[in-house]
Amino acid sequence: MNYIEKIVEDLNACDESIVWENSSDKHDLTPSVMVYMGETEGGCNLVQLFAFETKEQAELEQLDVYGIDFAKDGDFTYSKWHGNSRHEAIQRALVIAQDLQKFVEGEKKMNKFNSYVDLTDKGVLYLCKWNDSIVEIHNEETLKDTYSNTNLFTDPDGVFHNFDLLNQVSIENDLTLKNYLELSQSNENYLSKEFVCDNMEITRIC
Repeated sequence: MNYIEKIVEDLNACDESIVWENSSDKHDLTPSVMVYMGETEGGCNLVQLFAFETKEQAELEQLDVYGIDFAKDGDFTYSKWHGNSRHEAIQRALVIAQDLQKFVEGEKKMNKFNSYVDLTDKGVLYLCKWNDSIVEIHNEETLKDTYSNTNLFTDPDGVFHNFDLLNQVSIENDLTLKNYLELSQSNENYLSKEFVCDNMEITRIC
């Protein structure tokens, strides 16, 4: 096992959710390891740790032994860190990768939203979820148009409630979806209040 493969092994042992690979034959002339985390709206996301085998080799290039570059949402940062400590290089690369992983995962969650409306509109909007796997943004009209052929508006047992608001006079509970939409359209007390019926959640968000 050469020194680059050992760096890969040590990084992967630190956090199994982040998979590093030897990128020496793919990028630049300096040996390196890299983790690629895919694309977000602005572009690619990656962390690359460059490493010379010896300090003498680095000095010939007028560089430190280790250096870190990374890209976040397509925005590249070169020479994020450089130095001669192997331990510090691994720790810094790992922290940058973990922060980048959180960013990418957050972007993916945001991209779960399927908006049926222009989010710049000033009308009343609702965040609708089914089992947390389907997430949509609607106004009253698009919600009715999209689900008019389902039992969402016709199920007599389809009652929406918010357990946290049972004693609030300004909020009515145990509502059909039709009643909920009528009341929440004109009453800002419903803003950010989550109502639930079986596997569906609906929240007025503006």
